[in-house]
Amino acid sequence: MKSSRFVLIGLLAGLGTGWGQGAFAQKIYWTDVLYGRIQKADVGCLLGPNPSGCTVTVLDTLTVVPPTATHPGAKSPNSVTVDSINGRIYWSEFWTGVHRTTLDGQSTQTIVPTPPMPIHASWNPPVFLPGLSRESSELLRADIQGIALDRVKQLLYFGPDHPFESPLGSKYLNPKTDPPFAGGRIRRSNLDGSSRVDLLANAIDGFPGGLGLDLTRNQMYWGNPTSQGYPVSNRLMRANLDGSNPGTFLSLDNVCDPRHVAVDEAAGQVYFTCAFAHAIMRVKVDGSELTLLLSNLGTPEGLTLDVPHGKLYFAEVNGGRVSRANLDGSGYEVLVSEQSFPPGTFTKVNSEGNHVPFAPNGIALDLGGCLVDTSISADFDKTPISGGTTLWFNSSFNASGLPKDTPTKVYFQNARVRFTAGGSAYDLPVPDAVITFSPDAACSSTTFDNNTWRTTLPTRRRGPGIFLAGLAFPVPPGGLPRSIKGVTWSGTFRTDTPGLSINWHWSAAAYSKFPNPIPDPEAAYNAIGVKSTHVFACAYDHPDHAGTPENFKRFLVDGPRGGEGAKWTGKPSETAEIQPICSIP
Repeated sequence: MKSSRFVLIGLLAGLGTGWGQGAFAQKIYWTDVLYGRIQKADVGCLLGPNPSGCTVTVLDTLTVVPPTATHPGAKSPNSVTVDSINGRIYWSEFWTGVHRTTLDGQSTQTIVPTPPMPIHASWNPPVFLPGLSRESSELLRADIQGIALDRVKQLLYFGPDHPFESPLGSKYLNPKTDPPFAGGRIRRSNLDGSSRVDLLANAIDGFPGGLGLDLTRNQMYWGNPTSQGYPVSNRLMRANLDGSNPGTFLSLDNVCDPRHVAVDEAAGQVYFTCAFAHAIMRVKVDGSELTLLLSNLGTPEGLTLDVPHGKLYFAEVNGGRVSRANLDGSGYEVLVSEQSFPPGTFTKVNSEGNHVPFAPNGIALDLGGCLVDTSISADFDKTPISGGTTLWFNSSFNASGLPKDTPTKVYFQNARVRFTAGGSAYDLPVPDAVITFSPDAACSSTTFDNNTWRTTLPTRRRGPGIFLAGLAFPVPPGGLPRSIKGVTWSGTFRTDTPGLSINWHWSAAAYSKFPNPIPDPEAAYNAIGVKSTHVFACAYDHPDHAGTPENFKRFLVDGPRGGEGAKWTGKPSETAEIQPICSIP
């Protein structure tokens, strides 16, 4: 049984070299909260000789409230994210909810409208949609701070919201008051806004911050910044994706007012902006190693990551800058400022005659390239799996259509192995993988670092069978039953090369002794001695299959995908055949 779903977006730019700045352009999107715009630019163009000619306005008719404001407190439009698979931009507005449009801005929809809310006497002074009387009984303000996509399950997460203004220290922050605290919801919906579900009803007790997903660990993070008069300190919050187990992940009083959040799932790192601390910080998902990466910024708000290129991008709303740096905080550079635009772009003045500045707030990336979502299901055989053994899930692939003289990278990301056995559902995250086809490599090799499998092999001399990714799963003490059905390995391929064809499959074998990747996956996986390719491997000059754990072959036992010819990897599943064609939106 096999299945494969893929939609591919390629952005042809002809700038420089490498993914994102080569044949496929890496685009950056941002919201301007004072001019009511969503804009975009090619990163390669911004780094070129004529940055003032790079920016394209996608939408410029968005609500700005109040129209004479010169302070970007009324964030409209607010957060933004890009779904390059389906060709959509999603954003939130301060007053009017969640919206989406096509990448060219030509087809816009409101998918989550802001619901009217009755105004309670304790919510004074309230803030209203322009044109409504201050005595109105309905308040229309969502202030949805975060938007995040689950691209595998095609779901949209949004929130927390902050649906009313209140003086500092108001009792409305207590959910036991009358009326109940109605703010701080985090919700989930389909990509068209349908089937909305409230995941959390009381996600904040101060101001709302942005939202970041960790699909690998089934968690979400959001900022809970505060100020004088609110009952708790600044905090970074965390819950499971279904809203269960919410709580404080990191207390940041006198350190940071956390706003927008982004997660490097492979490295297990959480990045977040500190708006009025003018900083960007990072912490591990276990709460350790809190690190100040950047300081003295111009009120950073929106934040997004380009992990393959080791970059973080952010919007400095009061500084009027779209900027980036390396993931460790080094190499700060400004990509967009008012000086990046042609003269006459920023012509607004407020009622006092003061200049209304460029104020970028939300930020998102479209990395371009070719995206392929794929999954393969297979059954385990009639061999029961003993507790205490380790299942070695491994996958391999072949590729065609490679350029002979240019390095090519294939990324395999967000992969998971899912199955149900003995009444329990297993959802196992697989480390990411990067495979580099190099015309300069003489043989193939595989290493593991930063929670990523890294394989390098010759472009011309590689033979059949290339290791893709692997996962060591210690079997629980009670073991697993025989004949488990519908074991599914899913993931996303990304490549920088148009016209590439990929065939892949997976296998599983059982071992009585095997390195446990917890708590040190780098040491464990490097100790396995994974064979990188069927032939032409640097370290293992014999015909073992790609993915063979060479240092532990003697511990092989009867396993779930046994059979003649399976050897040390297990009998392969059926093959998914993917022939992507990259297009220009």
